[in-house]
Amino acid sequence: MKSPYTYKAAFYSIIDIFLILGISKCQAQIPESVKVIGIYTSSIALSAIGDGLNFRGYSQGGDQSLGHICNALSTGILLMSPLFINMEKWWWNIASYLSLRIALFDPLFNIGAGLPIDYRGVANTWDKAVDLNMWQRSAFLIVGVMIPINRL
Repeated sequence: MKSPYTYKAAFYSIIDIFLILGISKCQAQIPESVKVIGIYTSSIALSAIGDGLNFRGYSQGGDQSLGHICNALSTGILLMSPLFINMEKWWWNIASYLSLRIALFDPLFNIGAGLPIDYRGVANTWDKAVDLNMWQRSAFLIVGVMIPINRL
């Protein structure tokens, strides 16, 4: 049975992309921190949900086209990010992206795959090496949001 929440999450991520692209016309009015957080979070969300949908389609023998669309949009957003954000302090951008990815990817993947949000796998090298609970992920989320606010 397919969960409607997965498709809602993918739909809202796509809406986020259109909002970012729609407000990019008035870039000068948007603070740099908001652009960095929005672009990176949208890219990470689409990537994680896309991978989760692909995992669900692979394991259940279903269609993976929505997952591939989400992954393509994620890559496109990330590749276009230098057009919208200032990359002079690129090391802070990388630190923010990595912190946001550590915080958000696994829970969003689990949503896309139809698993419990706090599920931790046992086959993946990342899951074996790093055992983060939700409190630790929220610390990474705070760091990932605070870097653009304080440093960019």
